[in-house]
Amino acid sequence: MLLKLVRLPDRLKAHRSDIRSALKFYSTILLGPRLTENIELDVEFDPTLHERASEYAFMNPEDDGRSPRWFTITVDANMEFDTLLKTLAHEMVHVKQLIHGETNDSLSMWRGKRIDSDKVDYWLHPWEIDAHGREAGLMTKFTVEEELWDVFQGFKNPNTPIVSTPIKWK
Repeated sequence: MLLKLVRLPDRLKAHRSDIRSALKFYSTILLGPRLTENIELDVEFDPTLHERASEYAFMNPEDDGRSPRWFTITVDANMEFDTLLKTLAHEMVHVKQLIHGETNDSLSMWRGKRIDSDKVDYWLHPWEIDAHGREAGLMTKFTVEEELWDVFQGFKNPNTPIVSTPIKWK
């Protein structure tokens, strides 16, 4: 994978190798190792993205061929590291969807079926259901693989005993 991190904020520079590892990990899980080696990915950190676009991230294919292999993911540069890893997992699912032809860059098709995305709620778009459904699992698998459970709140070492907490009703 040819990977460029563009305008990486100073506060995330200590995490540069983890960000790169996460992207390669997500890609390998979603695309396989061979295809991962044949894509180009630019990740641009934009400090004003959320103010301008009312979103935290988006992905664009950069080539207009039938099998895109170059992508740009633009993310809000103000995200915390854990949110960034989860967001990158989400956007990599969209990369997978385009590469495998599950959707198109105009978001009017899903697995060969025409979708009018203007008439369907965002949360019910099939490509978003797929991406939101996979993001937490991808990030968790990466976190466990890289032993980052001490970095993020709520992540536990899978080799420690499970501590049960009784349910409390309001």
